[in-house]
Amino acid sequence: MKRTLLLALLVLLAYVCPAQALQLGLHMDMTFSDDQGVNARAVTLAKTVYAKVSRNSFLWHRVEPEKGKRDWSQFDQIVDMLVHAGIEPLMCVYGSPAWASGATGSEDQYWLHVPTDPAKFEAWLAQYKDFMREAAQRYKGKVRKWELWNEENISDAWRPKPNLDQYVAWYTAMREVIRSVDKDAEIALGGLGNLTFVGEGSMPGYLFLETLYEKGIHPDVVAIHPYTKVAPDQFKQWDNNFDDISLIHRIMESHGQSGRPLWITEWGWSSGEIGEQRQAMYLKKSLEMLETRFKYVSMALYFIDWDRPPQYYFGLYTTEFVSKPAAFVFAEQAKLLGQGR
Repeated sequence: MKRTLLLALLVLLAYVCPAQALQLGLHMDMTFSDDQGVNARAVTLAKTVYAKVSRNSFLWHRVEPEKGKRDWSQFDQIVDMLVHAGIEPLMCVYGSPAWASGATGSEDQYWLHVPTDPAKFEAWLAQYKDFMREAAQRYKGKVRKWELWNEENISDAWRPKPNLDQYVAWYTAMREVIRSVDKDAEIALGGLGNLTFVGEGSMPGYLFLETLYEKGIHPDVVAIHPYTKVAPDQFKQWDNNFDDISLIHRIMESHGQSGRPLWITEWGWSSGEIGEQRQAMYLKKSLEMLETRFKYVSMALYFIDWDRPPQYYFGLYTTEFVSKPAAFVFAEQAKLLGQGR
């Protein structure tokens, strides 16, 4: 009798509390556009494909290019625009002003430089905490999702090269600051790129995560970027593959974190390389795999909303905001997930 009642209760709980559905969204990066008309159009297009989350770079050097003079207006506009549209902001925090890091302004992407001298790093970290505390306070109630750095395992993104100890110190400090302001915030590890194979000077994403665990870091949320050059259901030896997602989840499982959220904060294919029809086919297959094979992924943000030439032709829309076939694929899947408005 007791067993029958227990089974009935479990069935009822499963019905009342279903597993969290996959959230679909877009990496939009409105941060790099100073044209609010363009950003407003991008938000409208995001709504058209039923995006639920918008990922944008949250850059200290954009707020405080000159020490002591912070201007939050750009991020105020971005956050308010998204919230008004019913799209949840995910802010990816990375980079810093040259005056804080000691980088030279002439250095390519100087804002990704992190000081290597221990004393200068500690000073940089203290200044970063002050910036992040004000940011968390300012956007509490509007921004619940934060991602701490972007592809920190790759030398192009944490310059001059990845440094696990430095990242651990920075990640821990930023997470504590945000949590002290907003205990309900969702705070993710910076999205790991090149999950299995990288160039010289970088570290594969799986190894970076494994080493973080060894150093005692158990992220609230793990974020990854499972880019691949082939179809998502194909495997290319000695390269990165879409099914590297399963490798990351196995690592999480081995460290007792199988129940923690796993987010994909970037993935996609360039129509400039494979054509618009194949881009749509690959996107459709990847979405099907997320629904059937990688059910533990709770959020997936496609890179990118519209094309940014000359480098990024991954968009669901062209530079003229014309829909590609991939836009219809994305919208249809979002509707099936119940994201339609």
